Amino acid sequence: MKIQRRQLLVGSAGSFLLPLSSVARSLASEAPLIFDFSSELPEGTSFRRAGPAALWQGESYALVEADVPRFEAAGPDKAPALLLEGDLQPLIRNVDRLAGGQYVDRAPMEGEKSFAVTSDGTAGSYISVDMPEEDMMLTASVFVVSQKERPWAISLRSPESKQSGRGEVTAGPQWRRVSASWPSYVTEKQPLTFYLARPYALENRPGPETGLVWAPQVEAGWRPSSPVPSSQMTRAADEAYLGGHHFRLPEATVTMRLPAGGTQGGVLLDGENGNFRFGINNSGRLYARIGELSVEGFDEVGDAPDVLVHWSANGIGVASVRGGRVVNRAFTAGNPGTPDSGATVRLLAAHDGTKPSNTHIARIEIARTARFDSPVAAPVLAPPRYKMVFADEFDDPDVSRINEEGTGPGKGPYWCSKYRWPRLEIINEEKQVYMDRTFAGTGDKPLGIEPFSIADSILTITADRADPNTVRPFINDAAYTSGAITSVASHSQTYGYFEINCRVPAGRGFWPAFWLLPVEFTWPPEIDVLEGSGARRFSFSTGAIGEGSPFQQVWHAGHGDTTESFHVYALEWTQSEIILFVDGKELRRGKNFVDQPMYVLANLAVGSHDEAWIPDPDETTPFPGRFEIDYIRCWARA
Repeated sequence: MKIQRRQLLVGSAGSFLLPLSSVARSLASEAPLIFDFSSELPEGTSFRRAGPAALWQGESYALVEADVPRFEAAGPDKAPALLLEGDLQPLIRNVDRLAGGQYVDRAPMEGEKSFAVTSDGTAGSYISVDMPEEDMMLTASVFVVSQKERPWAISLRSPESKQSGRGEVTAGPQWRRVSASWPSYVTEKQPLTFYLARPYALENRPGPETGLVWAPQVEAGWRPSSPVPSSQMTRAADEAYLGGHHFRLPEATVTMRLPAGGTQGGVLLDGENGNFRFGINNSGRLYARIGELSVEGFDEVGDAPDVLVHWSANGIGVASVRGGRVVNRAFTAGNPGTPDSGATVRLLAAHDGTKPSNTHIARIEIARTARFDSPVAAPVLAPPRYKMVFADEFDDPDVSRINEEGTGPGKGPYWCSKYRWPRLEIINEEKQVYMDRTFAGTGDKPLGIEPFSIADSILTITADRADPNTVRPFINDAAYTSGAITSVASHSQTYGYFEINCRVPAGRGFWPAFWLLPVEFTWPPEIDVLEGSGARRFSFSTGAIGEGSPFQQVWHAGHGDTTESFHVYALEWTQSEIILFVDGKELRRGKNFVDQPMYVLANLAVGSHDEAWIPDPDETTPFPGRFEIDYIRCWARA
C-alpha cells in the first residue's frame, strides 16, 4: 500500500522529553505488559533453532546447541539481551576459500584454522557470489589478530564495476572483527574480490610482522552476523514468538528496547497473517502496517535503542527514543481496526523467516493506550533566509496544466510536457519519446498516451512499452513512451535553493532525473540534482556540466533504497558555491560556475547511450515504471 506522505507527522518539531520507563506507562491507564529478555526467555515466549550457532563474547567463542537461546552484552552500554539472527549460509567458505599465504597449525577458536598474512603482503581471492533471485546487500567480515597494534583493512571489490566497500580495524594481540558493506545492491552473479591487507606501508620497521585472520565471511545483509564455522557452513534461524493475542488490542503502544539498534531492511514484529508488521526499511526508516493502513518515518532511525509503534481508532504512528527524547515520529490518520496478528507474532524477522533484523532485544512493553498528537509538518530543509518563490505540491489532480505550452487558464502552476526541442528528436540514445495526451506523433490525431497522473498529492510519471501497432508507427518506432515536465515557460531564477521529494522506479533501464538548464537556449551548463538508475536501487548520481564545473558525475551510496522510500534531493546555488544534498545531509560542494537564469526539469528516461551508466531495458524490466513526485519547490534569498 502506498504511504500517504501528507499524513506524516515527523521531525524534532514535535519532540518531547520523557524517561524511557515512562514512555509506555504514561500512555496507559494501567501498567503495561512487560517481556524482559535480558537473561532468560520471559513467560509466554517460544523459541527454537534447528542447529547450533556461534556465540562471541569479547575474546571467547563457542558453539551453542540447537534450541538454546543466546544471551550476550550488546550495544554501547553492554546491556544484556537476547540475540536473534536469521538463517545463514556464507557466500564464500571461511578460511578454505582464501588464497596466497599459508595456513598455520593453531586453533584459537574451537578447532578452527587460522590464516597467516605477512605485513607486506595481502590475502585475497576472486570469489563468485551465487545471487538469489532478489537483489541482495552484501557484508564481508573477518577476525584479525596481530603481534602489535597495527591497522588492518578489509575490502570487497568488483573488478567489473570498480565499486568497493571497505572497513578498517586496529588489530592487536586480542581478536577483533573488521567488516565492510557493499556500497549498493548486487543484482546479478559477478566475481568479487575479498581483500585483506595492512593499509599502510611499514617503512623503517625492521622484521616481519604476522597477522592471523579467522572466519572470513561474505553474507547477505547490512551488518555481519555471528561467525559460521567452516566445518558447519550453515546456521539455522533463531525463531522467537509471542502470542498474537497480546497485540489484538483496539488501542496500544508497543515499545521495544534494542540495545545495539535495529538493522536496515529488518522486521521487528510480524503477525502470522501479514496484516501486522513493524520494522526498519531499506532506507533505515521505521515503518508499520496494520490492516490497510501504513506509516513510514521521515528520517533514519540510526542506532536509537528504543523504538515504538502505536495505534488506535485515530491512526497509527511510529517513533524512536534516544536519551529519553521521543524523536523521528510519524503518523498516518485513519482507523486501522484491531490488528489481525494471528496466533503468533515473530520477533526480529518476518513470519516466513525473511528480513531478519540480526540484532538483540532486551525488552518489550505493551501498553493498552496510544498517544496521538495533532499533525506536525515535515521539517523544512531549506536554509534560513530563503523564501519560497515557486512550488507544486500536486494537490490539484488536474493534469491538463502539464501541456505542450506550459500555460493554461487555471491557477497553475504550469509545466511544459516536453523539452525545448522536438519530441521525436532523441538525445543520449534514449529509447523513449516524451508524450502527453495531445501528441499525435507523425499521425493526424492525438495518440492519447497520458504519462501523467496525480492522486493523493503525488504526481506519477509513467514509462511504458509503446503499442507496436497503434503507437510505435507514429513515434519513429520508439519502443517506449514516458513523460517529462519543465518550468521553462512558468518559472526560472538565478541562484536559490531547489528541492524535489520523490521515489524512483526499480528496474533495468529506468533513468529518472531532476535537473536545471539555462533559460537561454544553450547547453551546457547543466546541474544534476538527481540522476537515478532503476538498476542501482541503493545509489544515485549528482553532477554538473560546463566550463568551470567543480563536479564530475558521481554515484552516491549509503543513503538507503531510492525505490522503496521517498527521498529529498536538493541544490543550494549561490554566487560563490553549488551545494548538493539528500534528506538534508550535504553530499558535496564546489565553486559556482553558472550565473544565468535556469529552470527545473523532472523526467523519466528509458535506456541510454552508455550501458555501464544506464543499461537498456530487457525482459526483466518491470513495466510500467513509475517516477513518483511528492513536491517540487524553489526558494530565493529573502
